[in-house]
Amino acid sequence: MQQAPVRKGIVLIVKNKEGKLLLFIHGRDGLWSLISGGCEPGEDILDTVTREAKEEANLDIDKDKIIQTDEVIKFVSSKGPGEQKVFLYIAENTDSIRPDGEETVDMGWFTKEQGLEKLSQKPPLVEIVNKLA
Repeated sequence: MQQAPVRKGIVLIVKNKEGKLLLFIHGRDGLWSLISGGCEPGEDILDTVTREAKEEANLDIDKDKIIQTDEVIKFVSSKGPGEQKVFLYIAENTDSIRPDGEETVDMGWFTKEQGLEKLSQKPPLVEIVNKLA
């Protein structure tokens, strides 16, 4: 039996100039989370970062300011195995950031400690925020 291909995606930790984390409540599960999503076929990973930030948060990303990390979250879902590369971004202009109303339904800026508490139901994200934020 052939194994399903590994789906590629991203997780983006966004911080503001004060060092607070941007978290969203995702509409699909009602839980706090970070910006995340899968790569489209043939899409460059940095293009995925910018697309997901725009779709989920109305955040325009300067690709030159994206910080790539060595962190990868590996998981298995109903769609098969996946892995999400983790990126960091310091948002200088936060005026336009807002939930899209469908995929993301609420948002907030939180200290690291508050963010860890909000993300407590998603252990892989807690681990990543502990390491990188």
